[in-house]
Amino acid sequence: MLNDLLIDKRIVQRHIKQGKVDAAEFRRMLDALPDLSTRLWRRELEPAAPPPPPPAAAAEPPRVEWLEESAPVPVQPAPLG
Repeated sequence: MLNDLLIDKRIVQRHIKQGKVDAAEFRRMLDALPDLSTRLWRRELEPAAPPPPPPAAAAEPPRVEWLEESAPVPVQPAPLG
């Protein structure tokens, strides 16, 4: 019997190339597995409801009030020293 860690489906091809797993033995093991496809069941999903419509747009866009810019403040360099 093959070690489960060697025949993990994500790395078994690498182990076959490295010679850690015999390809013929691996194929015989896969063929000996029982067919469990009759135990599957299909779940029918109901179609998703369409998303609700966006809220009605306001007749007038929201009013934005701008503040008047104040006079620029003069920036003086810091004294050296």
